[in-house]
Amino acid sequence: MQTYEHAEAIFERASALQDHLERQDRMLSQGISLVSSRPHPWIEQHRVEPPAQARDQAVGVNGRFAAWITRRMGTMWAFYAAVVFQLTWVGLARRTCSSSTSTRSSSCSSSPAWSSWSSWW
Repeated sequence: MQTYEHAEAIFERASALQDHLERQDRMLSQGISLVSSRPHPWIEQHRVEPPAQARDQAVGVNGRFAAWITRRMGTMWAFYAAVVFQLTWVGLARRTCSSSTSTRSSSCSSSPAWSSWSSWW
């Protein structure tokens, strides 16, 4: 019988402790709700709009193409620089292959890619 009474006393103390913790939790929740912040209504009015994107301004096929290049390369000037570099490279290769016809290497004339470029020039 004594074990039963001890168990009952332990249960009552655990119940009292649970009630105490619940009261403390309610009090803390009330304090937190007083401190919680709400944004001022004017903040919504002063939100910053994101900057305009190149694809938003593109009109027509040329504009869409420029916007696509800008997204891929960073700027149109980077694209122009790459085109000039590549055309210069091809021009130098063409001049090197055509400058001396007697010592022309077989790699200049036999390449299928070179034959398509030489007809273009």
